Amino acid sequence: MGIPQVADLVLESANAPGTGAFILGGAPDGRQTFADAFPAGGEVYYYASDGTQTEWGIGTLTLGSPNTLARTTVLGNLFGSKNALNFTASITVWSEIPAQRTQSLDDAGMLPVSGNPDFARDVALSAKVADGRYGAIGKVLQLTSTAVQAVTGPVTFSGITMVPTPTDYTQKQPIGASDADARYARLLGGNTWNNGQTFTSATSSQLINLVNTTAFDGTTWLNSPHLTHTVGTVTSHMFAQGSSETSASLAFVLGGRSGQLSNMTLSATGVLATSSGTLAFTSQLPFSDQALRWQVVTVRKTTGGSSSHTFPTAYKAGTTPFVIPVGSQEITGTSYGMPYLARNSDGSLAVSNTGFTVNWETNNGTTSGADAWLTYLVGGYFS
Repeated sequence: MGIPQVADLVLESANAPGTGAFILGGAPDGRQTFADAFPAGGEVYYYASDGTQTEWGIGTLTLGSPNTLARTTVLGNLFGSKNALNFTASITVWSEIPAQRTQSLDDAGMLPVSGNPDFARDVALSAKVADGRYGAIGKVLQLTSTAVQAVTGPVTFSGITMVPTPTDYTQKQPIGASDADARYARLLGGNTWNNGQTFTSATSSQLINLVNTTAFDGTTWLNSPHLTHTVGTVTSHMFAQGSSETSASLAFVLGGRSGQLSNMTLSATGVLATSSGTLAFTSQLPFSDQALRWQVVTVRKTTGGSSSHTFPTAYKAGTTPFVIPVGSQEITGTSYGMPYLARNSDGSLAVSNTGFTVNWETNNGTTSGADAWLTYLVGGYFS
């Protein structure tokens, strides 16, 4: 429960509520309603009277049609009990602090407070209690084994200054070691960083510099300086390896609870090796034009002379592929000649993006008796 509220000139009429909540009926001229003075759900001090009997306590205001005031806690009544009175006639309800909740100054004009405050709550603290509990300037502070004195500081003990927990980090003020230890990155590590971290630098010097002479050896990564990214039971590791330019490499390792799952290493020479084998770059492929795509075409020619054959996959329209005969395997016949590409009437090779035409004559110059498998290497562009 919070501190109940009170306001000036709050007074309303109410029906005959019995022992239930007050159904508020409005304020006369010159007065204000509970809804005018207090928020919905607010706890307020109240008095209620029908002219013969009177009750006081703490009520909870509910706004609606009509507004109601629940009798949450009855602090007293005219008959000396804390029971809700049974009002059977119209009553008047108003805002006022009961005497038992009113503060009063003593003869010296001081406001007495409890000598046994609850230090877990925001309550007033007597000067006498504070003087015995906290270190005071100009006074000897005695620490015993039976009582630990809390210091909100700053107070210096044997050259060590104790400072309070700061609340405003934009101000130039001392900060306690425990606060700095939890808020700032320690040079010797041991930090746990939460949420996204942003690192900026206005110079070209290294912002984060991990130094260690132990390199990743392909199986053990925990001894080397590295960056990790963990999701569930899988962690990726990134290392810089080698103590010289010739031995330098960058390793990426994916590991799990069972150990290393896979790795990839980029060496200073540009070779990219993985746990599944070494990767080749396009510059290392046997053909200079990396856009060329090659097919092996095998056809059977059962007679000599001219015959046309279709590529398994057509090349880009308007382009002319390269057709290279690479061999033949005779089934029957005694031909000693190699098949050759036919020519069109204009003298160009009979090759299109969809196929080609080939001629083959037998050993006696005729076109009969041939039966063989012919193999061609075809290269061209698909796009």
